[in-house]
Amino acid sequence: EYLMNQINISIVLFHNKKEQIIKVINSIFDQVEFKIVFDPEGVVAKKYQIPGMPSSILFDRNGKAIDAHSGFFKKKISQYEQQLEAAIKQSAN
Repeated sequence: EYLMNQINISIVLFHNKKEQIIKVINSIFDQVEFKIVFDPEGVVAKKYQIPGMPSSILFDRNGKAIDAHSGFFKKKISQYEQQLEAAIKQSAN
């Protein structure tokens, strides 16, 4: 739904089941390009103080964290989409 030239998606995984995870991610995110980073030592989780999995962090064009979520809730999908749309609009200015 979002123009992929407007955003970059990276997924950071903290466990070592690389092939299995990539297969699941590809089945969920059909036709979406993203970067997968494996971080078994949890460097990223420590840096951004991630409280649990799954977690999402939204960054602006300058790499500043502007929003974060712990967990994923279907009832909040519209809220997630609004935050993403607002970040895209803000970065266009």
